[in-house]
Amino acid sequence: MRFVRPVAAFLLVAQAACLPELPPPPTRGYGAPYAGTGKPIYVKDSRNDWQASEGGRPITSEQALEATKDEEYEIRRQAAKAYNEKIHVEGQSNRSLGKVLMYAGTGVAVAGFAVMFVLPSALRETTTTPRTATEPEVRVTEAGGASTAALLGGLLVGLAGIGMIAYGYVGGSKDPPYHLWRTPSALDRPAYVREKTEAYNERIGAPPVEEQPGAVETIPLAPGQRKQPPPKPPAHPSAPGAASPGHAPGAATPGHAPGAATPGHAPTPRPPAAPTAPPTASTPRPPAAPTAPLTPPASGGRR
Repeated sequence: MRFVRPVAAFLLVAQAACLPELPPPPTRGYGAPYAGTGKPIYVKDSRNDWQASEGGRPITSEQALEATKDEEYEIRRQAAKAYNEKIHVEGQSNRSLGKVLMYAGTGVAVAGFAVMFVLPSALRETTTTPRTATEPEVRVTEAGGASTAALLGGLLVGLAGIGMIAYGYVGGSKDPPYHLWRTPSALDRPAYVREKTEAYNERIGAPPVEEQPGAVETIPLAPGQRKQPPPKPPAHPSAPGAASPGHAPGAATPGHAPGAATPGHAPTPRPPAAPTAPPTASTPRPPAAPTAPLTPPASGGRR
């Protein structure tokens, strides 16, 4: 019995160290919303990133949406805050239950092992053999059925107490999965924030971004996309060499001879032909030089 009290004290101290107080829910992002400074908020979007600014000072998308008092943003923020408060209450209940199970398990384990080590020796059966003329009285003490049952029962109770301690620790030591607030991805988009900030700027009477000094309204291009050249103006039908719609250049208009004037339009004058040189007498060619007559080779000679 000497070891029971030290073991129980050690277990109680270990339980207090294993199950500290539950951490409170996070407060970052769940406090009072950002009220803004009253200056216009503009969103600048580039190909790789975007940034919101208030009066020339960069701000986050959370501050921009809070300053514009966006209802959707506030509804989601309050829902996340209520969720953290709910799981905090559940976590406190689980931790309290875990402590109760660990304390109860400690008591059960101590009682079971005490029964295991103390009670079986008290329940041993003693058999006495009376003295005879030749032999003295004999007493034999051995474990009977009750002693064995106390031993096994104390062991099982002690193991059950250890199981209660382990179960209470596992169930009560987990911290609640709090939701750390950040702007939801569905709202953290430049198009959505720009839509809310433009309405906010109209309410405070600020000019739109395209009316700011030096502002140039540009349309961002997608990666790999090139700027298209401006379209060419269509050719005028009365311009020289322009073909009528649906007709090839030089083709006659149905119902009109080639070169005839179109009703309502004067015929296009043709440029005068270049003057040709007067014909000249051909220069006589010199007579060809006479050729030597061919002589037959001598007989017997080689050709």
